[in-house]
Amino acid sequence: MGDGMDKRPDEQDYHFIKETIKRKPVDKRALAGRIAAIIGGGVLFGICAAAAIASTAPALLQRFGTEAGQQGDVKLTTPPPEMNQAAAPTGQAEPAATPALQDTAASLTPLDDYEEIYSEVLKVSEEPRKALVTVSGITGDANLLDNSFLRCGSSEGIIFLENNSNLYILTYEDGLREANRLQVTFSDGTTADAQLCKADDDTGIAVVRVPVSSLDSNTRDSISVAMLGNSYSLLQAKPVIAIGSPAGDRDAVVYGMVTSVSGRLTVSDAEYNLMATDMQGSPDGSGILLDTAGKVIGFIVKQEAETTNIIRALSISQLRPLIEMLSNSEPVKYLGIHGISITDTQAVTRGIPKGIFVDSVDSDSPAMVAGIQNGDIIRALNGNTLKNMQSYTTRLQKLETGERVTITIARKSADDLYVEMDFQVTIEER
Repeated sequence: MGDGMDKRPDEQDYHFIKETIKRKPVDKRALAGRIAAIIGGGVLFGICAAAAIASTAPALLQRFGTEAGQQGDVKLTTPPPEMNQAAAPTGQAEPAATPALQDTAASLTPLDDYEEIYSEVLKVSEEPRKALVTVSGITGDANLLDNSFLRCGSSEGIIFLENNSNLYILTYEDGLREANRLQVTFSDGTTADAQLCKADDDTGIAVVRVPVSSLDSNTRDSISVAMLGNSYSLLQAKPVIAIGSPAGDRDAVVYGMVTSVSGRLTVSDAEYNLMATDMQGSPDGSGILLDTAGKVIGFIVKQEAETTNIIRALSISQLRPLIEMLSNSEPVKYLGIHGISITDTQAVTRGIPKGIFVDSVDSDSPAMVAGIQNGDIIRALNGNTLKNMQSYTTRLQKLETGERVTITIARKSADDLYVEMDFQVTIEER
């Protein structure tokens, strides 16, 4: 009993456990190690933060200014040159490129190819564009507002011939015959008076001339004369260049290809091939079609309301005889026949004679007066066999106005057989 009273409360005995609980003494050496580790980590973090701030400070200062609210200087850096154009640093030899790198540098992207093509197009069209002119018709009445002359028509044209006395310009008629005088504006902006040689109603083309003596030396040096090429050999998918105002804007250059050569423009006593392209035009568009050598191979026709807006052109080779007559102010012979050439294949498959199918005849024309009708097939002119409209037009234009000629035709009879007949026709002019 006395022994139990001598024990402290924390040393009291229990029936299920007997343990003495004592407080653990503090380990001063371990505590000092932990404090040193914390201090070392803080020092290391501070060094890293200082290094990060030192590396980013220039960029931050350049962007936001050295002081709050201050704008730094703006500098635009020049992008590095292309690999194949970069020069080696001074005093160092340029490293040799591996074959793989050389192939990569030399290769072109599709856009590079496209840009290169148009660069060549501009080079080809450079000289012909110097031959482009604007032909304006001017009335004799002055505008009361600014005392300038009124214009009754304006057309684009191109210089196609120069001789000792004149420059000859192929253009559109567009009311030029109603003008009191004509004025030509050349590619350098200078102007000169011109005279109308002749215009053709069916095709809408005209030829005007400008005396060479009216041009100063600077103008003569700045302009050029376009060469007429050969459009007979022009095939589908051939590249062509349109210059002038094919889409309505002046001095434009458009590149494309021929999509069709089967189109036809049928007029009185003539038929012309129409070249269709994949280039988009304008109802008011005009201009010239060039081949890849820069020669004129087509005269762009004005768009009609019911047709598509693709650029089409008359074959310059077929227009040559007409252009020559207009340049010499010669009358165009006239019978009034609208014909379509019959090919060998059509003659066989349809069982009809070879020649020229008469599609229509102008009212009160020499052909109608003589008795020629729609559906007749023209076989010969003055005994000369006609294979197509081109041969008919060529022979007709060599005849004289007032001359009486014999036209041999094949006409379908009541029993569906073709019978040949001769008609006497008197040639007129227009």
